[in-house]
Amino acid sequence: MRPRRNKVSQKQWNTEYKRQYRIRKCAKLRDEEALIKQRQKNTTYKHQYRARITNVNKFCKSYSTYETKFWWDILYTLGETPLSPMTFTWDRSCPYCSTMLLTDELAEFCCNHGKRILPLLPSYPTDINSIFNNTNISTLSRKLNSLFTFTAIGVQGQFVHLSPPSSVCITGRTYHRILPANMPNHSIHWYLYDEQERYLAAQSREIPDTWVSIIQSMLTCINPYVHSLQMLRDNSSSTALLELCENTSTGEVAAIIHANNTTSLSPRSIIIWRHTDTAPKFVNILSSQYEPLQYPLFFPHGTPGWHANNYYDLSQIDWYRCRLLHEQRFLIFGRLTSEYLVDMYSRVEEERLTYILNEKNRLNKEKKNQRRTGQKGGVLLVLPMP
Repeated sequence: MRPRRNKVSQKQWNTEYKRQYRIRKCAKLRDEEALIKQRQKNTTYKHQYRARITNVNKFCKSYSTYETKFWWDILYTLGETPLSPMTFTWDRSCPYCSTMLLTDELAEFCCNHGKRILPLLPSYPTDINSIFNNTNISTLSRKLNSLFTFTAIGVQGQFVHLSPPSSVCITGRTYHRILPANMPNHSIHWYLYDEQERYLAAQSREIPDTWVSIIQSMLTCINPYVHSLQMLRDNSSSTALLELCENTSTGEVAAIIHANNTTSLSPRSIIIWRHTDTAPKFVNILSSQYEPLQYPLFFPHGTPGWHANNYYDLSQIDWYRCRLLHEQRFLIFGRLTSEYLVDMYSRVEEERLTYILNEKNRLNKEKKNQRRTGQKGGVLLVLPMP
């Protein structure tokens, strides 16, 4: 038998219907109010966005008319912007590494309470102080370094020039190449054949001759790569080449001259050819010679840079942070420091991508082996910290 239903009177039904109707109407009103508020909010954002675009356009057109060259101060003077003047206060120093810290910086930012400290770089000879005291050294530092660099820097992609306040960006990755000595208009060619061409190049780049003489004499006295090139220059064989062998544990470099036999060359070594028709070789990003070969102004003693098996067990980011915070030279050579930062960050990203690609290939091989043998199980993938 069917269950018996409770009879509902017409009055009760009308009351329930009206209650449900009021609930639906209130919900509809709330939705409409929320929609109106969202439209008003979007309209406000649109007006604010247009105002900001207008101010940025004003800034780009009138950038050169302001006395100050700090873009954040210029934006603030334009008005109608949410920006306020940037104020910095160096109010304390780290008790472990003596790095000056800003008000809002954490105490472990610089060296993590003494756990990330590198030995200071060897000091410069006193003769270079006259260059440091010149007001144009920051502007001309990149040009000056390019006169003595042992590698050629390039980018796989292109340079994109932007309007102020940005200057330039790269689409791709940077790389360093070793050019052969027979290729003209390069530092290695000048070291081996004609030092006067370096002065001509310096004049075209508006570099004082006194600066070139000071840097040249400094590197001749203390730079190990210049000493190795002098050994190659003294060798009369046209097929001679210079092999730079690296000790992976200490980062130290040994130079070997090969007159004819090239079968014993190590694939990890850096080769400088006196004469060759082959394409220039790339320097491995994991090599400790990656930095001193490209930046002799920063590392005139040939101090090894970061490498994967460094004694201090530091990641690239920690290594560069120590160098930038503890070495005054990175403040002196302003534009060269900017190039160094972009170059090293590209190196960081390339190392991470290379590691991920290698691990992916390894995991694919392991999965294939597991399928063949019928084994099951997962593999833990640990990505490197930047």
